[in-house]
Amino acid sequence: MSQEIFFTLDDYEQNYERLKKEFVDAYIDNDEEVFISLQVEWYEKCLENTILEYGIIADSIGWETKALRSHKGIVGVVDKKIRNDRRWINKETAQNLNVSFKKILKFLKEELNTPKPKNNAELKAVQAMLYHFVLQDAKIEPKFLPGSKGKALDKLSSRYGLSQTNLKNKYNLLLTSDGKKGYTKDDAIKVRDLLMISHPTALNSFEVMTKHILF
Repeated sequence: MSQEIFFTLDDYEQNYERLKKEFVDAYIDNDEEVFISLQVEWYEKCLENTILEYGIIADSIGWETKALRSHKGIVGVVDKKIRNDRRWINKETAQNLNVSFKKILKFLKEELNTPKPKNNAELKAVQAMLYHFVLQDAKIEPKFLPGSKGKALDKLSSRYGLSQTNLKNKYNLLLTSDGKKGYTKDDAIKVRDLLMISHPTALNSFEVMTKHILF
């Protein structure tokens, strides 16, 4: 896999689809999930190269990166970028890249958590919300913060390719009912199939949440 490094979220998002296509096309068993997992592993390594620790190294004391102090996962391009001509750490550059790498990792993890229906079948709003609620219950996705429902649903609208109004309606329905009126058995089966592919560890939460309609 190409280990191109992008130092801002904007640059990474502009190149994401190209990187993914190149990876998937390179080998018959490559897929988007494998691509994202490898990208997460790579950018976590890049992030380690921007985490600063104060201590002794090579008989001198001062700021160094976590990667260099542990002698693990040193990424030369990142290491070079955060140093001046005398090889001393530029703390501001390191801190800025730390922010960018964290945002890239957040983007990747959101992509990983986006349901991918088989055969490009459309995902309904109620299925997307049920899927998201299960991930929240399983602590894979964070809970909605008080007063931030609108902003959260706006992000989910972009992620799932569904209108915010439809997601909001289904959110309210699932939240205020016992679930029997919120979705059908077919909706639950669709979400279960997605979880089996993307997040099998969340199936326990799913079974508890849907037992009144599936079992």
